[in-house]
Amino acid sequence: MRTLPFKELQAHAATRRADQEAPGGAHLQGEGGASPWFAQPVESEEQTAARDIVSWFARNAPGLQKGECVREEALDEICARWNIPQSLVYLLDVAPHIYYRQSKALSPDEVLETVTKCVENCSAEVWSCNYVPFAADVDGNLLVLLVNSDLDSDDGVFDWDPDSGLGPRHSASFSEFLLTYRRQLSAPSVNTVGGCATASGLEFIEEIGVVECMVSMDT
Repeated sequence: MRTLPFKELQAHAATRRADQEAPGGAHLQGEGGASPWFAQPVESEEQTAARDIVSWFARNAPGLQKGECVREEALDEICARWNIPQSLVYLLDVAPHIYYRQSKALSPDEVLETVTKCVENCSAEVWSCNYVPFAADVDGNLLVLLVNSDLDSDDGVFDWDPDSGLGPRHSASFSEFLLTYRRQLSAPSVNTVGGCATASGLEFIEEIGVVECMVSMDT
C-alpha cells in the first residue's frame, strides 16, 4: 500500500526530477525538499524532526550533498511494498546518505537490494518480510523498521544482524526514533567530573558517521 496517493507520488517524482536537473540541485535540502508531505499548513513534531535532521547534516556534513540521484522507481516500489511512515519516505528521497550514528542510511535502491539478499541468504527465523532496512553499519548490521498491517502505526526501530536476526529495540515507533535522534544531535550535555566541566555533543566524521565529542569548558 502506498503511503502517498498515486497522484501525489507522481507530482513528487516530477518535482524531484526538476530539482535534480536544475543547477546546483542536491538531495540534502534543509527546507524540506519537494515532498508534498511538507506542504501541509501545520507541521507536526515528526515533520520538524525530519527537517531538522536533514538541516543538521547540511550544516555539518556538506559533502554528503554530492550523492547519487535517487531513482524514483525504487522509491515508488518501496512505498508499494510496505506501509512505511511518510517521514521515512521523505528521508529516503531527500537525504539517502545521511548517518544514524555509525549506521549509514540506505538509498531506495540499496533498501531493495538489501531485502533481496536477506530473503535469499537468511532463514525465516532471522529475516521477515515485515522488516524494512533503512541503514547499515560497516559490519553489515542493519537498522530496520518493523511494519505491520495497521495503516497508522509501525512497531518500532530495531537492530538486526545476520546471525541472530532482530535485536534490541531502539524505539517504539519511527516517529519516536526521529525525535530522539534530533534531540541527540541538537542538545549537547554538560558534565562535571572532579571539578572539571565538559560539554559533550555529536559531530560528523567522514566514513565513520556521527560520534560523540567532548570539549573542556575550563578557561
